[in-house]
Amino acid sequence: MSDDSLTHEQRAVVERRGRFTVRACPGSGKTFVVARLLAHRIREWKARHAGIAALSFTNVACEEVRRSLVALRCDAFGAYPHFLGTLDSFINSFVFLPFGHRVMGCAGRPAIVGLPERPWVASGRWAWGRPACNRSGCRLEHFSWDLAGNIVRSGRRPFQCPTGHDRCSVLKREFGKDGWATPSDAAYWAVRVLESFPEVAKALVRRFPEVVVDEAQDTSEMQMRILDLLVGAGLQEIVLVGDPDQSIYEWRAAHPELFERKASGKELDWDHRSELTESRRNSQQICNAAQPFSTLASAARGTCTGIRPVLWIYDPKRPADLVPRFEEYCETNGVAPSAGSAAVLVRNRTLLNRILEVPDEVDPWHVDAGGSATRLLALAAVERDAGRVGRSLGLLDAALATLALRRATVSGARTTAMDIDRRRALTTVLERLPSAAMPLGAWADALQTMFPAAAAVAGVAVSQDEAQELRPKAFVKSGRKHVTDFLRVPTRALFGDASRVRRVQVETIHAAKGKTYDAVVVALGSRGECAVKQLGVGQPEPEQRRAMYVAMTRARSLLVIAVPTGTVREDVANFSGCDCAEVPPLAEASRTRGRTGGRSRRAGVAE
Repeated sequence: MSDDSLTHEQRAVVERRGRFTVRACPGSGKTFVVARLLAHRIREWKARHAGIAALSFTNVACEEVRRSLVALRCDAFGAYPHFLGTLDSFINSFVFLPFGHRVMGCAGRPAIVGLPERPWVASGRWAWGRPACNRSGCRLEHFSWDLAGNIVRSGRRPFQCPTGHDRCSVLKREFGKDGWATPSDAAYWAVRVLESFPEVAKALVRRFPEVVVDEAQDTSEMQMRILDLLVGAGLQEIVLVGDPDQSIYEWRAAHPELFERKASGKELDWDHRSELTESRRNSQQICNAAQPFSTLASAARGTCTGIRPVLWIYDPKRPADLVPRFEEYCETNGVAPSAGSAAVLVRNRTLLNRILEVPDEVDPWHVDAGGSATRLLALAAVERDAGRVGRSLGLLDAALATLALRRATVSGARTTAMDIDRRRALTTVLERLPSAAMPLGAWADALQTMFPAAAAVAGVAVSQDEAQELRPKAFVKSGRKHVTDFLRVPTRALFGDASRVRRVQVETIHAAKGKTYDAVVVALGSRGECAVKQLGVGQPEPEQRRAMYVAMTRARSLLVIAVPTGTVREDVANFSGCDCAEVPPLAEASRTRGRTGGRSRRAGVAE
């Protein structure tokens, strides 16, 4: 296997040993380098019962590494004695599930509830029983512990508990003693296991003497603490690969500063970092334009000079007009627009819905059991069409259980794997669900027709009258009007963070992370997350700055920043790497307002 395709920076990372970090700029071939590093190490691997643990933040990232290993003819990696999977699955498989009962006080092996493939909502004996808790909209799965053992809201969103967490603290302890844990709980209990029983950490280090963590900027405090405990137990070979500027999952408890601290050399157990500063994705013009939103001292090195990014003005009342203009811009500059080559990226679903021309905040599902089941069935169809079969089967199972009134308590959730016959029956039902590309109204009509016979295959009796309850609302209230437009919207558009408009992909920045497009429009609003004034001048908030950096660096050759009507050049000083000809300076905008009767330049700007 030749290493001729590696750059000098990449080869240095592949051949390096010890405890170190790799800061990789967007498009630097991070996944390629991780796969090369694993292939390089496994070529001379001798141990029969000790292996390398290759970990990442998401299943999607793990699959990218797996595909790269297959391309390198190293497809055996991941089989015993090695491990390839998410950091959570590694912690659960080797620490929490086998040893969690030793710190939880439960009688046997614990179980995890609330995994994506097995949706769960606490009810029955786990209800709050307090009006204040009910008014706050809290659920048991919203809470876990921090490193100090204090009850906290999961994720990074601030929350002031009106009762001081006393009720949820009691319930969480009872929950653990019964052998249950949410994914956040599992990480906490795993930390307690490794701290209380150092021999477990030492045994894990003997089992996996080398660890490689991809997307390390998205690790939580609990996950990083577990890695630190393994280092303390003697782990000598560990590599953390990531980019703090691309950490956009703080709402899922990501702490990019933990990675930065190790990369800075402030921790004696870690060597100084390596860097990958050459982007194989972005042009130099795009690298330069994105630089103000990065913490790097200088811009990454691009593949070519490229076309200078541009700023466009758009009408916030008609954001969908961006799409045809974008298609024309792509064709003019030699890019054939398609869902795989061109994308419009937004920060939140409000603007996404306006571009998709979907009513804002549509909730078409009835609150009764039939409405809950319909939503689960629709989401199962969306996941099936996206190729996520495991999650779609779990959602279908939950929908059938809801209809059979078998999900009143947490009982039954302990079984995290379906038996073969059950899986076959659910697969048959899943194949018959209507396509999520259908408009919601038509999708519901088709569901009501096919579902009684399909549900019988899975052992659930649903009469034709009961099937009529599997319907969305006939209308929803939008402002002072009742609207029915959502019934003509593709079912998948009511769930996902992405959809196709004409020939262009339209999606959120989070949905686009890890992707590459030839051409990208980043659409900004005037208020809320990723607003023009929050990003265009001064020092943006870290989370918004990182989101903008991720969005801009998805583009290979063409980049457009779209700002709403009323924006002036003084509002976009941080976009100095873009052509701002379309954005007027304040003086010119003031003269224009004078000629039009003194109308405020902020008139008509989107909220």
